[in-house]
Amino acid sequence: MESTELKECKPRRTGLFHALCALPRRILTIVSLSVILAVVILIAVWRLLAHINQPKEPPAVNVLSMIEEVVHTSRLSTFSTVYEGVTQVMNEKKPDKVDYYVSYCATVKAGLDFSRITITMDDTTIYLTLPPIEMEAPEVDISSLDYLFYNNKANTSSVTEAAYRACVADVTQAMADNTSVVELAQSNAKQVLTALVTPFLSAGDQVRTVEFLEEDGV
Repeated sequence: MESTELKECKPRRTGLFHALCALPRRILTIVSLSVILAVVILIAVWRLLAHINQPKEPPAVNVLSMIEEVVHTSRLSTFSTVYEGVTQVMNEKKPDKVDYYVSYCATVKAGLDFSRITITMDDTTIYLTLPPIEMEAPEVDISSLDYLFYNNKANTSSVTEAAYRACVADVTQAMADNTSVVELAQSNAKQVLTALVTPFLSAGDQVRTVEFLEEDGV
């Protein structure tokens, strides 16, 4: 850091400078403080006027940004259920022969990515455009597996791994064929979103309703 050396300056004491120097030291101090205070006041007034004259965001923009901040969270599961099923495992060398049946218990979750929700609004309505419902990978409880062997040779140390894969495939297919899971997940998602948006339906003199759309425009 460069040092600053104060040097004595001896200006010519003429005119106003000479008159000020002729004042008592206390008066000169008061005059100096008054000048500084006036400058500070002028700066403060200038900043205040500049702040007042700045364009302000419309209230609707503020409401929209607050809604986006609340809604755009991480992915949330909006539907969860326990599925109990039974599947068969075929013989690898003889695909038409059943090695064993296995019963299982699995947890199935479905939901949507809240960060992908598009939010728009006008004077009367808040529009929430929802992405498609997605199924999460099912969680099969490996301790729930129960076997019925038709081929005792299949009862080996690797049977659990093979049975687990078969159960995951079975429940995944079952959920893909079950449209009620998607419908329930979507219904739950709308209920959650309505609860999140409700505090913003009345902002100032505006009273709005919620309308849900899908990404394909439906």
